[in-house]
Amino acid sequence: MAINQLFNKIAPSYDRLNHILSFGMDYSWRNVLARSLKPCEKVLDVAIGTGDLSWAILKKKKAKQITGVDISTEMLAIGSKKYAHLPIDWLEVSVLEMPFADNSFDGVVCAYGVRNFSDLNTGLQEMYRVLKPNGQLRILEFAMPQNKLVRGVYSLYFSRLMPLVGGWLSGDKQAYEYLFESVNRFLTPEQMQETLQHIGFEKVTYKPLTAGVTTLYYATKN
Repeated sequence: MAINQLFNKIAPSYDRLNHILSFGMDYSWRNVLARSLKPCEKVLDVAIGTGDLSWAILKKKKAKQITGVDISTEMLAIGSKKYAHLPIDWLEVSVLEMPFADNSFDGVVCAYGVRNFSDLNTGLQEMYRVLKPNGQLRILEFAMPQNKLVRGVYSLYFSRLMPLVGGWLSGDKQAYEYLFESVNRFLTPEQMQETLQHIGFEKVTYKPLTAGVTTLYYATKN
């Protein structure tokens, strides 16, 4: 199943399941990203989904205007209705070919979307292209914890329990099986750091959150 079809299918239950399956930690993860930004004018939210990251950024007054792009029609429809009162432009656009001029945004952010890019390098190159010089990049993404005990519990939860609960509540067990598979095969934080540096980003660092189950990446553009 194509990624956009998968997310279109689970869109109605997406927010509720995010909160349930992360035990509410998804709120804090997005808030950590939002707090890390310096206040600016225009931010691009890649794979905006239903807009919870954009809401956190605007609530903390870290941006005045946000443009959100996503390939899921249903996610955009839900988000644009939920946050109709906020200064967010919602566009059905692929990160691999964005219709923005070079150096358009003061900040580019992405929460749990990069591992779904069909071509990671092209997507990151596009994010680099549209970011202004001295602009801020922030990426949140799941990772496999380094601690063996935590990793074991995490893997068991992701591979067994999450598909059962997610499938029961959303009606699509396959989508939550895909979640574990996509995290398991994604780059380690060290590999992701190297990839961002290769693209051209500078001052690339990362911060493990919640025992390493998720990682916040920081970078700038020269």
